[in-house]
Amino acid sequence: MSMSYFFRLRRVGAVPLLLTASAYYYVFETVNNILYKTVIDRRVLAEVKRLGLEQHAQPAGTRKARGLNYV
Repeated sequence: MSMSYFFRLRRVGAVPLLLTASAYYYVFETVNNILYKTVIDRRVLAEVKRLGLEQHAQPAGTRKARGLNYV
């Protein structure tokens, strides 16, 4: 059932709105990260490995230690 149908005759207060928005954001972020890592990131990292540039690769969601000049 669509959320717009569920809320069609209701006034949504601040707390339910905040909870719904937070849940939507969390689910979207999680699904987006999973799909990006499986669809895009895997192919890019395979190509980087094939080219021998592993030292420059940075998978999505990871931090890479960088110097002050970002080298």
